[in-house]
Amino acid sequence: MQFSDKFRFKWVQTPGEVNYMKFVEGKHIVNHISNSKIFTNKIPCMELLADLNRSLESGHIESSIYRSTNEFLTPTYRLDIVADFVNFLKSDNNSLWLVKSSTSNMGRGIEMIRDPAAYKEALMTKKDKWGEQTVKPEEVKQ
Repeated sequence: MQFSDKFRFKWVQTPGEVNYMKFVEGKHIVNHISNSKIFTNKIPCMELLADLNRSLESGHIESSIYRSTNEFLTPTYRLDIVADFVNFLKSDNNSLWLVKSSTSNMGRGIEMIRDPAAYKEALMTKKDKWGEQTVKPEEVKQ
C-alpha cells in the first residue's frame, strides 16, 4: 500500500505507514518513532539493554553516568533461554519477582511471584503438552 509523503502532521496506526526515508525532521511530524519496536517490545528491548551492558563493561561505549546497566536495571531473565533459565534458578529466593509473557501486551499476563522457591520448583516439574517433563530437577544444579 502506498502512503502519501506530502504532509506536515500525520497520525497513523502503524509505523509502516510512514516513509522514514523521505521523513524530514522539523518539517514532518508523526505519532510514531522510527525503530520504535526496539523500545516497545519486551524481547528487542531486553536484547538492546544486554548489548548496551556488554558494550559499557567492555569499554566499547563510555558513559560518565553509568558503568553498567546493572546500576539502573533490575536483574532480568528470559526463561526461554537455557542460560537465563539456569541463572534464574540460581538467583536469590528472598526477592519479589514479576513474570511477563513475551506474547502478552497491555499489562496482560503479568504475574507477581511472592515465593520464588515455589515458582522455581513448579518450573522444574512443569510438563509439556505431551505430558513429558520439560526440565528434570537433577539436570539443573543450584
